[in-house]
Amino acid sequence: MSCSNVFLLAKGAVRDPASGNLDLPLRRAIWRALGPKLGNGGVGRERRYDLARSSVQKVLPIWNERFPGNNFPLKMLGLAEAAKSNGLRANDVKAQIGKGQEAMDRLNSERQDAHIFIAIGYAAIQVMWVAIEDEQFSEDPSVDAHETQEDSDPEMWDTAYCCSIGAAGGGKWMDSSSSQRRREFWCWWIETAEGYLTREM
Repeated sequence: MSCSNVFLLAKGAVRDPASGNLDLPLRRAIWRALGPKLGNGGVGRERRYDLARSSVQKVLPIWNERFPGNNFPLKMLGLAEAAKSNGLRANDVKAQIGKGQEAMDRLNSERQDAHIFIAIGYAAIQVMWVAIEDEQFSEDPSVDAHETQEDSDPEMWDTAYCCSIGAAGGGKWMDSSSSQRRREFWCWWIETAEGYLTREM
């Protein structure tokens, strides 16, 4: 599938009035379109990292409104940047990821009134994974083309998906969530991803 077709399909998918969601196979197709996995380098990985980081920054105002004075996402983004520049060893990063998940689990139990928006904190943790390993996808589209979000471990939900939950006030399965805000987030995400390619044409 060509890059242009991937983005056209993605833009059509989020127009669904019922959910406004961008499902996992299309997100993975966009990650592939951004460039191949090349170990510890490569423009594709740089783009995916930047897209993940920008996704968290996009929804930071929502986090700040719900958890004033809590700078957890910014701390995680700082650690991700240090990991990306080899200022932190992979084992140290993984230890920080574990501590971050524990912190968000505690906050989730303490703030039942705002537990949906804690997804933004989990999103920031996932940026650290992208910094040291890249997004989770196969370069062979036939391998994971039919895997759904429901098939994956919630602890490994990708940054963008977690951000979409925070943006919409819930997942697509929640009647209280906003399909319009979810659609707006995904439209921004698709356009941002496409921009990495069009700027270089």
